[in-house]
Amino acid sequence: MPPVATNRGKYPLIVFGTAEDLTAWTSVGTPVLTGGQSDPFGGTSAVNVEDNDGAGTEYVKKTLPTTINVGTNVFVVFVRKVTEPSAQKSIIQIRDTVAAVTRVQIDITNWDTTPTVAIGTGSGSVSSMIALADGWFMLLFTADSVVPTNTNEYRLFVTDDVTTETGKLRFYLRHALLLGEPLDEAVSGSKPRAGSRFVQGADDGVEDAWITGRDHHLRGTVRWIPSLFQVTPRPSSGWDGDAEFAGVNVGFNAWLEDAQDKQTFLWVPDRTASDVSVTSFLTEPTDLADELEDDFTRSLPILIRSNGTAKYVGY
Repeated sequence: MPPVATNRGKYPLIVFGTAEDLTAWTSVGTPVLTGGQSDPFGGTSAVNVEDNDGAGTEYVKKTLPTTINVGTNVFVVFVRKVTEPSAQKSIIQIRDTVAAVTRVQIDITNWDTTPTVAIGTGSGSVSSMIALADGWFMLLFTADSVVPTNTNEYRLFVTDDVTTETGKLRFYLRHALLLGEPLDEAVSGSKPRAGSRFVQGADDGVEDAWITGRDHHLRGTVRWIPSLFQVTPRPSSGWDGDAEFAGVNVGFNAWLEDAQDKQTFLWVPDRTASDVSVTSFLTEPTDLADELEDDFTRSLPILIRSNGTAKYVGY
């Protein structure tokens, strides 16, 4: 009896690159930073950021590279509650310190129940808080009117920018792609690795084999990829983007360039169980292989291979 295709209807993530080390960011005030924390994907690269000073606002920040886009930029951040902010609100800012303008402020509220997200000030777009495993949420947002030649700071506040508040959140920044649809026509399996040999006896016809190993593959098509991150009809990462900074301007084209260079990535078959993943290599495409949907979004047939003995179960 074939295995139950439990993952064919799930929404996957593709995670690649190196996680940002938030302990190396600039601290404003005296936030307590604790690295080596469990992250959404089963690793230990997340960082706890604690505002423990009820007499001053505390946060961490880092200047974005001048290679980011002119105008709209896309941001991906993973966050989970450790200790509820005392006013049930946290904020994320992209701040232009030269123009003295907050390009966008993202307000995260309702930490005591199910956190919600909205634009507090500035201009951009924002997804819902997308639930992952173990209390983690994935947040995608854009900031408009960015001037790359100015100094643009990425600011992570545990609380609102009110001096009397305290709390502790866990953050994780890394390149990640959100598929807006389940992987289409997904099928998985294994085959003998290159270098294997198969022989048949000349006299008796008995067959034998020398198998150097087995490769586990997953084939399918990523459907309806928009040009840029979109919120509706459902949140989806876009095609364009150069991934200049961890979690900034991540696009399928940037992932293809990285994966075609034979850098490994994580295939997460079900975002709600994000701590289960398969470290993978890209086998195909090795050339331009994207196609157009009827609505002029893109589709991308892919073939990926496990870098070890892990199988792509549920397909």
